[in-house]
Order: sequence, then structure tokens, then C-alpha cells
Amino acid sequence: MVTKTEYIPAGSIVKLTLKEGEREVSRVTYILVHNKKGPHVLIEDVWTDPSERGKGYASLLIKEAIRKACNDGAYKITLTCSPSLVSFYEKYGFRARSVCTGSTSVSMRADCADICTERICDTLCKNN
Repeated sequence: MVTKTEYIPAGSIVKLTLKEGEREVSRVTYILVHNKKGPHVLIEDVWTDPSERGKGYASLLIKEAIRKACNDGAYKITLTCSPSLVSFYEKYGFRARSVCTGSTSVSMRADCADICTERICDTLCKNN
């Protein structure tokens, strides 16, 4: 029987945004969590205003999230996306981990040991 609930801080949440004046045009939520293996990152809420799509804003924020994960010492980055976006995330080193038949989402993962030392952070992240 559970007798006590304990809240233990285990990470942080950062909202990465791009703005035009005061108007938010794109965002990514970056969640740093810790487990037995160490820190890892969950990327959530990737969004770009429909009128601003195709301008590379989501790419800039994904690259910033990867750079931050590398700097934070994360061992992996995970996200969930629609099947139509798999190729977009693959450009940044993410690989599909699981797809359920008939599912509307794909679980993706990037191992920081690979992407933080390869082309992603060494090339793309330096070229905003």
C-alpha cells in the first residue's frame, strides 16, 4: 500500500522559441530528464505557424535542441512524430524505433554519442 508520495526534481523543461516581434512563429519543448543511465532529452510540441512553414524554423530549433542535448551530456534524444515527418527527423540523426501497425505516430531516437560527434553537431549545428 502506498503511504507517501514524494516529488523528486529529476530534470528541467525549456521552451525553445523563434519569434517575429512578439509573435511566436515556431517552438520546441525540450525536456531534460535523468534515469540510471544518465540524462536524456525528450522533444515535444514541435510547432511552426502554418503561415511560416517551409522557412527552416523547425530545423533551426531541432538543431538547437541537439546542440543543447550534447552540451547537457545527454546520452539520447527521443521524440514522437507522424509518419510523414520521419524523413525530416532522419536528416538530424534520428531513427525510427517503433511503429505500430495502424498507428498515427512513430517513436524516434537519436543516440548522442553518434550525433554529437558526427555531422549533426560538427556541421549543421554550427551553421545557423
